[in-house]
Amino acid sequence: MSDQTKAALDAAVAAHVADECAGALTTGWALICAAATDQDFANGQTEYFVEQADMQPHHSTLGLVSQHKLMVENVGWELATEEDD
Repeated sequence: MSDQTKAALDAAVAAHVADECAGALTTGWALICAAATDQDFANGQTEYFVEQADMQPHHSTLGLVSQHKLMVENVGWELATEEDD
């Protein structure tokens, strides 16, 4: 990922959190995504990517991902819709 793209992603995450959480500051973040090309789809393959905040220790990223897993498994994760806002 280019430095410019990483800076834009970091700024977007910070802006989103501040907007959604009454001005809260982002103390860490992790992005996990799956991607596939047309050929990947044809072969049943998927690539996975993980990005994290600059200078964020790996153990912090692991903690964020682990917390999300607990939320999904134990609390019951429901995606918010525009109607819920």
